[in-house]
Amino acid sequence: MALAHRSWSKVAAGKLKRPPLELYHRKEELKRLDSALRPCRDGEPAALLLLLGPKESGKTTLVQEYRKRQELGEFEGMSLYVDMHRRVNSAERFARTMWESLGSSLKLTSWGATVEQREFTWHPVLEIPSLERWKAKGDECSLGQVMQGLEVFCEKWKNLKGGGRPTIFVDEANLLAQWNECHYTRGDNDVVEVLRGFVRMSLEGWANVVLVSSDDLFKRWLGRQEPMSGRHLEVANLTPLSAKDAREFLFGMLDEKIKGETKRMWSDIYAHYGGETLKLLKLQRALNSAGPRGIRETWNRLKESELADAREAIANPPKDWKTVVKELGKARDGIVSYSDLVGKVGVTSLDAIISSGLVHYRTCGQWGHADLGSSDREWPIVMPKNKAMHLVMKEMDANEEEEEEASGDSSIDGSSSSSSDSFSCLSDASDCDSS
Repeated sequence: MALAHRSWSKVAAGKLKRPPLELYHRKEELKRLDSALRPCRDGEPAALLLLLGPKESGKTTLVQEYRKRQELGEFEGMSLYVDMHRRVNSAERFARTMWESLGSSLKLTSWGATVEQREFTWHPVLEIPSLERWKAKGDECSLGQVMQGLEVFCEKWKNLKGGGRPTIFVDEANLLAQWNECHYTRGDNDVVEVLRGFVRMSLEGWANVVLVSSDDLFKRWLGRQEPMSGRHLEVANLTPLSAKDAREFLFGMLDEKIKGETKRMWSDIYAHYGGETLKLLKLQRALNSAGPRGIRETWNRLKESELADAREAIANPPKDWKTVVKELGKARDGIVSYSDLVGKVGVTSLDAIISSGLVHYRTCGQWGHADLGSSDREWPIVMPKNKAMHLVMKEMDANEEEEEEASGDSSIDGSSSSSSDSFSCLSDASDCDSS
């Protein structure tokens, strides 16, 4: 049976209530993602992409928008989505979620005629069994079965005329690293099996694989896994919105009657919220609800709450945190090279601070790094968790310098030291302590 793939826009013509959401603030990222996942020449590997970004930066929204546009026929192929947020903390749950995602994805294509309402059955062309068929036979939906079935499906789908290459999205993929901490003995082996399957599908050109993560050190963990050894992994950074895009994003959702006053507050808003999309969304709702008379009071309350959260986060700082605060606090944009900080506090202490989530670690990726500054910057870099955290760092650094100057007047020669001299003395003392 030779069935040709048709786009969802043709299958569902006239039935759609809206065009895809206009992510005007992420148009460039959407184009880059589509470009990275477009089919290459036969015989060349498919994409193996790591999409990194802070929490609440819009990674999941970007992936979901890409998938919506696939359904509408704007982008080629079809995709599977595994959301690791949803307690997918074992191989069995991962396997089931993967297979169910395949079934739901097939329903959104012209294959829908061969797909039952709730469970897709054995397909006459693709020859893939449903979960119900496995359960009827008394078999478990094992990870091995799913990975093998997925490879067969992706290979056959890619070879169908007009089918496009499938893409597998694994959201919050860094949770794979926790499998070996769960209460079963195959954690490490299961992780290897998943990664080996993903690498094989990419190398054979059967499917793109996109691992989405907010864990700054996930790339390092991946590099230590046997299937990833020597494999080229493309990295893309999804950064917060630029000041221009953040302004457009917020004001595009505000009521007209409060835009004038909000424009007068914009510099203060961006100084504390930056381009974090979820925070800007919450701010938009709060300001619209407050109305013209209450928006300034509402913003001041939200701003103080943001600063309070930042202060609380570093109330009990890890070892060497003060040294890192001084370095990031005195940097104009809060960005310092990883190697410079390692020279101050050492690899172990710095990685512990990064793992705690107090600061972000970024590598120079395939795209997105330009938003973090010049490509000539020494990468990787370390930066504050958010804008409010950087303001608190500056505040702490200034307070500490005032205290040092006050004590230095009586202990050295009565003269006040400059901030750079004060920092040099602290750095020397830190180095001596560490040795």
